[in-house]
Amino acid sequence: MRASFLLLFLLFSINSIAMPAARPEGVDFRKVRDLYMGSARATRSSANSVSTRFENLDLSKIPDWKSIEVTMAAFRYLRDRSFIIDPNNGRVLRRSSWLYPQDGCFARAHWAAVNVASMGLEPPMKFFIFGNLNVKTPFSKSGSVSWWYHVAPIVRVGKRVFVLDPAMEMNHPLDYREWAARQVKDARYKETTFSICSPNTYVPNSNCENEKYNFTKMATNAQLRYLSAERSNLKNLGYSLDMIKDKPPWYFNYEDLK
Repeated sequence: MRASFLLLFLLFSINSIAMPAARPEGVDFRKVRDLYMGSARATRSSANSVSTRFENLDLSKIPDWKSIEVTMAAFRYLRDRSFIIDPNNGRVLRRSSWLYPQDGCFARAHWAAVNVASMGLEPPMKFFIFGNLNVKTPFSKSGSVSWWYHVAPIVRVGKRVFVLDPAMEMNHPLDYREWAARQVKDARYKETTFSICSPNTYVPNSNCENEKYNFTKMATNAQLRYLSAERSNLKNLGYSLDMIKDKPPWYFNYEDLK
């Protein structure tokens, strides 16, 4: 009963943001997926529809940024850039909601691609994962968060492939295999699928190969909501709100900010 209530809450009270990734713990991802995908327009070319097994992924189409140094610089830039007006204080600019891993990956990934493009780099592609996902985090009262899908930017450096996801790893890019492994207990990914999509792909029902719609306004509105949630969550966990200002946890030991 409680799980059903949570599903309804997710579907009707948050759906205006876009397509939330949050999954009530203990609820199979297919139930959440079917609720959202059943209520959203989707095509055979959507990120969800074209998802495949991990070993079938085509890595050749991912843009090659040529050097680890460039990739690390881009990671720090998209992580650290303050560009959204704080919904709780109009005089302050905020970073993406990296400290609210509960949801909002689609908006963070969109702005990551936009911010990196402003550096003159080829925009990263989007790496989607679908399944019973669960990730440990110090920014949740339970110590973990659960998703039915997750998305983050993905790039290559020669034959190496990296995911840029400060919400999961705040200090450096992750090898794409580790990024996936951190989210799924089953190392063989029996019930987990993946898709590598264009930089413009936004959520699971977006076109994976040729998405033409500009989601920037929608991503901004979503970020405003999640930034408010980030602030409330940090406060409830006992962290200093300096974390969202000039003392982000990647510069300090976040335990010292409690």
